[in-house]
Amino acid sequence: MVKRIVVLSRKEVEKALDNKVLNKDIIGDWALISIYAQQELMRTFDRMDSFKNLKGKKFISLRFRDIETVVKGIEAYSLNFLFNEEHAKRIINFIEEVKETVETLVVQCAAGISRSGAVGLFACRYLKLDETEFRSLNKISPNMHVLRVLNEVSGVNKEYVEFWEQLAEKRPRAIKHI
Repeated sequence: MVKRIVVLSRKEVEKALDNKVLNKDIIGDWALISIYAQQELMRTFDRMDSFKNLKGKKFISLRFRDIETVVKGIEAYSLNFLFNEEHAKRIINFIEEVKETVETLVVQCAAGISRSGAVGLFACRYLKLDETEFRSLNKISPNMHVLRVLNEVSGVNKEYVEFWEQLAEKRPRAIKHI
């Protein structure tokens, strides 16, 4: 049964797999949701072997960028990489598939903050885990589009998405997602 959700950057997961040493927050058997924009994390056989040797049980790879809105003039490009209902269904199905068989769910994206933060936060609420522990383990700034789509597809967490949207409006952003 999933007891913990850990959000990590791509570099942290690469280092763990390449050095064959797990992050201290990953306990027991684990599953991985890997989010990428360009190159998949698990493309090499060495990493697949390392994943299995480190008690990794199952993973999925999803390709989408850290985009929250489509900017006029680049609609076609953005829509190809914008998080959508199919991504959400894959994530929800994956969580359902592994929730009784692993202790840790690891969610990884480039920085381990926005896209993976949104997926990790959703998973925490979806699985009814201790959010205090989740927040203490993970420094996140969730992508609101990703969180919103996950909520719409799953039908849960509506009030929680509204809370995070209000918090995001108050927080100054150095980089605007496009």
